[in-house]
Amino acid sequence: MADAALPVLSSITPEDPPTWKATSIVLLARKQKVHRKVTIVFPKNYVAKCMAGIKIYRKSLPSDHHAGRMGVSISKMGTFAEEDLKAMLMWHDEYPKLVAAHDLAEWIRVSKFTRISLPSPLNNCTTVDLKACAARLESISVAKLVSTRFGQVQVHEIAFFRRSEWLDDSCFKIVMSHLIDQDQDKSGRSRIGGVNPLYARMHDESMKQQVIANSPRQTTNRLVLIPMYLESHWAGAVLDYEKRKATMFDPAQTMTNYKEISKILDKYFGGYTETLIRFINAPHDKKI
Repeated sequence: MADAALPVLSSITPEDPPTWKATSIVLLARKQKVHRKVTIVFPKNYVAKCMAGIKIYRKSLPSDHHAGRMGVSISKMGTFAEEDLKAMLMWHDEYPKLVAAHDLAEWIRVSKFTRISLPSPLNNCTTVDLKACAARLESISVAKLVSTRFGQVQVHEIAFFRRSEWLDDSCFKIVMSHLIDQDQDKSGRSRIGGVNPLYARMHDESMKQQVIANSPRQTTNRLVLIPMYLESHWAGAVLDYEKRKATMFDPAQTMTNYKEISKILDKYFGGYTETLIRFINAPHDKKI
C-alpha cells in the first residue's frame, strides 16, 4: 500500500506559506472559480490557521445553510476550497508515515543481523528472507491496526525500527508479542515471557509494579524479555533460564547505561535475576 501511494503523494509540491495579510476567508459562490486538482501543499501551521478561520467564520453565520461551501482566497495564487485544505492536512499526517514505511522496507532489504547474539528461536532474524519481509510490509496499509499482547498498534508505528531512529514504544509491543509466540509447549502456552513496555513510562511506583505483575510471564518461562527506557531511548534485557544468563542490550553500548540496566533489574526483577550471570551485548559478550 505504501509503495503504491508514495509516488502520488510525492508528486505534490510543498509551497512556502502565504502571508496572513494576503489570505482571506471566503464564502464560495456557486460558480466561483477555485483551483482544481490541487498539486501543492502549504505548511501545516498555515493550513490549520486557515481551517480555524473558516470555522470561526462559519459560526458567525445564521446557520449552516447560509454557510455553504467555504475556502480561502490568496492574493496572486487564487482560491482554494475547504476540502482541498483538509486534503493538505491529511497529506501532512499521512505522507511522513508512508515515507517512513518505505524507508523501513529499504532498510530491511540491505540489513544483516548475523552479528546479533540471541538464543533460539529469537535469533531467526539471521536466516529470514529479508526481501520477502520488505515486500510484505509494503503491501500492508500503514493505517492497519495490529493486535499485540500489550495492546493495539498501527503498522506505521514500527517504522521507528530502522536505521538510526530511536525505537518507539509500539516497536517493542509488536516485536515482543511476535517473539513471545515463537516458542510454545505441547499445551500451546508460550515458553517465552515478556514485560509490558508500558511499565517503563510510568512514574507511579504502585502502577509500575502492577503492570509488571500483570505482564505475560511465568516463573517457568525459558526466556523473559524485559524492555527498559533509559532517559531518552529504549534498551533491555533477555533472561535465559536454560543457560542461567541475563544479556543486556543498549544501542549506545556505554558502560553507564549497562549499569543503569543492572540497577533496574535489581530494583524490579531481583527475584528473577539473582541466580543469573549478567552479560552485556557487544561484539564479544562480557560479564558485568
